[in-house]
Amino acid sequence: MSARNPRQSRHRLFALVACLTLVGLTCPDTLWADAVKLGGFWIDDQVVQSINDGKLSYVNSAGTEAVRGLEEVQGIKLSAFPDLGKAEDLIQEKKDLSEAMRLLTAVRGNARQEWLRQWVDYRLVVAADLAERPVDAVRAYVTVLQANPHAFYLQQAPTTSLTQIKNEQIHQAALKLVDEALPRLKGPAQEAANTFREALAEAYKPEGAAGAPGAPGGENGVAGAPAEDAGGLALPKVMPANDPVAKLLKQGKYAEAIATTDRAMAAESGTTQMRLYQKGIAQLQIALALAQEDTLRETQLKDAGLSLMRVVVHFGPRGSYVGPAMLGAGIVHQQIGRTDTALTLYNDAANLIDPEDTGLINQVQELKRSIIAGEEPATTP
Repeated sequence: MSARNPRQSRHRLFALVACLTLVGLTCPDTLWADAVKLGGFWIDDQVVQSINDGKLSYVNSAGTEAVRGLEEVQGIKLSAFPDLGKAEDLIQEKKDLSEAMRLLTAVRGNARQEWLRQWVDYRLVVAADLAERPVDAVRAYVTVLQANPHAFYLQQAPTTSLTQIKNEQIHQAALKLVDEALPRLKGPAQEAANTFREALAEAYKPEGAAGAPGAPGGENGVAGAPAEDAGGLALPKVMPANDPVAKLLKQGKYAEAIATTDRAMAAESGTTQMRLYQKGIAQLQIALALAQEDTLRETQLKDAGLSLMRVVVHFGPRGSYVGPAMLGAGIVHQQIGRTDTALTLYNDAANLIDPEDTGLINQVQELKRSIIAGEEPATTP
């Protein structure tokens, strides 16, 4: 929890009083350039002191110190951080919220005070939620929780953006952020995270859930048949559909698939090649579901590329999953703009994939065609 620095606050308050009381002197205009929004109106000519124990302290131009609970505060502008004011204006007007998020991120990177970083993290939750970007909103809220903040911040979980979770990839990416943070949280923050995760888990229900017609184990599921595809990406015929991870990939449960492959590689023998491939495909699908401007997207793509290339390095060229792994790695390179490398990987994949595996062969040819035609890479393969 952020702690107010009593000495710093006293010194600043003393400077304010001195400006007001010394005869013949006036305070510089910049001293009173902060602003606080209360009751729907911006109150200018203030000096924000700090936030402590869920309360904002500030001094007005008459030298009077005021304290307001954060539930009353609708915005803060600081002369020392002009970008914070610009971001607040965009949030209030609900315009160019991506720019507001960029500005807030820059402010957070420069802020030294813990109370200010926590406030900015909270405003990032608000901006991402208004922008209907669920993964960004969840990431910002997780950051808030990790600071062990005041109860006010714990109650600011995103809600609007959760209604915009339209596919399982985005849903799993959001759940993964919470699941990774939960073991590190304690007390009220952990309780808030658990409550939020329950709401997040209910925010999206995939049509292809287990038991549904056409889903693995459902009316048309055939044990032992090839695992046909995962989110539009063809899976190799050699992968049996009754494999637990294959089922998760077909259902779009990518975060769960990653966790299952990690457990399987620690406990099984003889399946490492398939498990590495499955993990890479799950990581790739999570990445493809993220917005192009999402900072997590490139990291997730690189993680997918590493998993897939481990298959190539450790099991090539005769491994059953080496050709499919090259195809997946090619998609990674195409997504990050390395089309020459992607084309090379697609050509190598075409030479290694079983010619009778028409799903993969057709996918390779289509991806090669898209590069030659100069088309932008699709967000789903």
